Amino acid sequence: MMILAIPVCLLAVLSFAQATAARLPILNLPWGTWQSTVYKKDSNVYVFKNVRFGAKPPRFGRSAFPTQWDNSSSGAACYQVSASGLQVPHDGLVGVPDLRAPLEDLPQDEDCLFLDVYVPASNFDANGNRSRRCQSSSGSTAELSPLAPKS
Repeated sequence: MMILAIPVCLLAVLSFAQATAARLPILNLPWGTWQSTVYKKDSNVYVFKNVRFGAKPPRFGRSAFPTQWDNSSSGAACYQVSASGLQVPHDGLVGVPDLRAPLEDLPQDEDCLFLDVYVPASNFDANGNRSRRCQSSSGSTAELSPLAPKS
């Protein structure tokens, strides 16, 4: 009987996780779709990870809007510099990590035109199921769904 209970509990947990993820906001851009997750340090914040905001440019060239992007949860970081190696004190630099690991161990690439977008959950109405289109000053549009921002 105990052997049967474990798969049933596992199935219940997986079903709950899928149902919960289905209720979280989705970011739809012309070049891809990103599912939000709940920020681990604050459950009142949604996170859209690894959102591409520019196409990989030719070497030393300008970036352009991407045409299509395969939403991937893993991506390389921009090339990093250890703050401890700077001759100028980094008191004014916010969020610069003191990297203890060798920089060669980090997956790094020049193609680092990605954002992690943090959005307060209070911007969304939990009872809504319609989408909301937002337009930036550059003319690009984004669509947030299935939860609608509060008016």
